[in-house]
Amino acid sequence: MANVYNPSGKLCGSITMHRLRILYSAFRHSQLHQPDTHNQYGHLDFSTAIARLLNRYTNKASDGSKKSKLANQCTTPDRYMQAFKDGLSVTTERFASPLNFNPNMTCYFSMYAEDALFEANFDAYSVKWTGASQVNPEYEAVAMEMAMRWAILSAEEATEPVLTTFVLLWWDDKSSSYARWLSHQTVQAIATIDRSKFRFSAPRHWADEQDQWCTPKQNVHFLIVANEAGLRHFVKQDKLNKGFACASQLGNPPQRPKQLKMTTQQTVSPPGLYPSKHYSKATNTTATAWSPEEQPTSEEFSQVFHKTELKFRPDEIIYTDGSRKEITGIGLVTGSGVYRAHKHAHLSLKVHPYEQGMLNTINRAELVALLIAVRHCRPEVKESIATDSKCSIQKIGMHLRSPSSTVDDCHRPLLEAIGHEIMQRAQAGLETILLKVKSHIGIHGNEMAKPLR
Repeated sequence: MANVYNPSGKLCGSITMHRLRILYSAFRHSQLHQPDTHNQYGHLDFSTAIARLLNRYTNKASDGSKKSKLANQCTTPDRYMQAFKDGLSVTTERFASPLNFNPNMTCYFSMYAEDALFEANFDAYSVKWTGASQVNPEYEAVAMEMAMRWAILSAEEATEPVLTTFVLLWWDDKSSSYARWLSHQTVQAIATIDRSKFRFSAPRHWADEQDQWCTPKQNVHFLIVANEAGLRHFVKQDKLNKGFACASQLGNPPQRPKQLKMTTQQTVSPPGLYPSKHYSKATNTTATAWSPEEQPTSEEFSQVFHKTELKFRPDEIIYTDGSRKEITGIGLVTGSGVYRAHKHAHLSLKVHPYEQGMLNTINRAELVALLIAVRHCRPEVKESIATDSKCSIQKIGMHLRSPSSTVDDCHRPLLEAIGHEIMQRAQAGLETILLKVKSHIGIHGNEMAKPLR
């Protein structure tokens, strides 16, 4: 597992080494074959590009009006993607990201233009869909129906072979938003798998080696949208049968796909199918394809990292936090937490501020945590202590600069104790740095201190 930090020490996110190697291969390929793209983004190094990538794909990530809804981004497992590749000649993923695309596909689309640094094509809806591709949109009614309409329009219009494979959630004929398009002549069902016999790759499987799978809330519907040329050119029924049997090993017996018809039936199209303004503006541009190169050697891979020296090493920082809340039957209570991740100087302390009445404040809880942190500073090195309490840092600064300014402060004994510890270290030539950090933004040490409080 690799943890990615920005230069100030904030944790941008974590990513498995397996995915990191795939991304490095894609990044290196784009450097060689798409130099203009790298020039557009200022020739970012790989570490910086990964940090920016992780910042884009969070629950709060946005690009204008678009938002990446991570909870809905379940990924089709590799074994099914292999079945699609072998039996339906699929080579393209329409809705993916650098963090979850299948490296056996030669082309993928994502929602951010900057993902082109990792060989992504921008926006699946910027082009009319051609060739053999797989679609796994966000599992929301509007997104699933829009993808279905786009695939049908692309298949109807194209003269060249078109086949789009869908992996969708299935409620029932009335509740599924795309159900009315299932009677269209280009649409055929492959299989419906009971939710208890199917596992998606978890939305964050690229970030957690332990949390790899998730169970869908509804049954999973596999279907294709294809014109006749696409059926004749791409479908290999025997290989599809074999691939599906291998992929659906959770089933008992293994799932067998339906026999696909090699011609489209002449039926009356459901009402409401017409090209939108968005579809009419889509181009027939050929998407950028790539092929994974040889995986980098361990020596080459290790040279990619640690190019930027961090101002503060995250595992060296002592993080503190304080809290106050009311508990029924007890009243207002306070608590403090102190945490440091360093393997040779690990700290994980729960502290009770021990005060009642008007002194039982959140500020006291924060100051008590800082006092404990200063007392646990190592005697031979400079130390950095982080808190999300700006008020506490200001009070300590005032007391150190002008002790008389805090004479009337109700927490003066704590300020004196903290000041004494800091001055003792200063007289020994040891620096003590107090850092203000933001709360609730994913800083690892700060988040670890919170439950301790």
